[in-house]
Amino acid sequence: MRQPANASKLLAFFNGEAADNKLFVFYQPPAVDQGDVDAEGWPGNEQPPELFFSQGSTTRLTTKCCVFVRAVPPGTAIDLTKQSTAELLYCELSGTALGSISTYLDSCFMPAFDSSEQWGKASEEQRSDFTTEMGHFISTVKEALSSLIGGLVLDKPTLTSPDVLNAKTFSQQAKQNPELIPHFEGLLEGWCNQIQAYLDEPTSKQTADDESEDVGPLKELDNWRNRMQRLTSIAEQLKRKDCKSVINLLQSVTKNSADPSKQKMMSLLRRWKQTDVNITEAANEAKDNVKYLFTLERFIEPLYKGTATTIIDTLPALTNSIKMIHTIARYYSTNERMTVPARAPSRRFEPRARRSRRASP
Repeated sequence: MRQPANASKLLAFFNGEAADNKLFVFYQPPAVDQGDVDAEGWPGNEQPPELFFSQGSTTRLTTKCCVFVRAVPPGTAIDLTKQSTAELLYCELSGTALGSISTYLDSCFMPAFDSSEQWGKASEEQRSDFTTEMGHFISTVKEALSSLIGGLVLDKPTLTSPDVLNAKTFSQQAKQNPELIPHFEGLLEGWCNQIQAYLDEPTSKQTADDESEDVGPLKELDNWRNRMQRLTSIAEQLKRKDCKSVINLLQSVTKNSADPSKQKMMSLLRRWKQTDVNITEAANEAKDNVKYLFTLERFIEPLYKGTATTIIDTLPALTNSIKMIHTIARYYSTNERMTVPARAPSRRFEPRARRSRRASP
């Protein structure tokens, strides 16, 4: 591991001769060739792990890494004789950036702010507001992380290679491997089943408390925000190179074909087209609802923690915002959405026509 190239990069970083003020230390399979990428567009990692340095912009993090950041101007060497110095900052990143952010905020920054007495000219009210907003942000990051980790993961092709996913050689590959097309068909059918099953589920796993009318309006926002994050995750997976290739290759097989044996495949592709429309519509619905419900958040906070006076002062703005949502929101403006029994979209998702607008609720 004591490679001369690593030693040179490390010395240049400490002496201020490096072009960047940060240095990532990895121990994982390196990216040997930028042209050798996997189905998701990342460099292949079939090599054994080794220690290497990077600027962090071209290397995919597969496990965890150490990050060093210089807190001195470029060209200034760091004093290596000091055992502890503020000239060099250090942190560790896990496999997901969001997970690292959540850990540092919750375990480091939040306790530091809670115990600090050095708030300068900030009043007690400003300190309380900052701490509250910080807590909300940490909660949002945790929810996003939970949604992404616990979200839907589409199956990947197992009988593929770069040659198979190439449209120019697919016909030849299909003749040599009769199981290839049935495998792609099963894969696409599985994606349809996975996505439709998710769309048929409620926005969150309902509990006895969730069925109560006293859950609170912030729960509604959290449900739609989690749904938006998971639907976005599904949409991003569908943009993978292998997903696009499977669909395009099956479409090429049925193109200009009147073969009765291809009817099942054509029916499957029509189903996929409708599933793609449904996932797009569901994602648009979630984003639109979050956008409008987010405008209510600052008016809802006093209902949870405010005094009678602050609640009374907030009610006019809250009712006006609800009126605005009911009047102009694309999806959330129906009576069914704005009443308790239909708080979570637990019914089967079906796109509906845009309804006529009412001037007032």
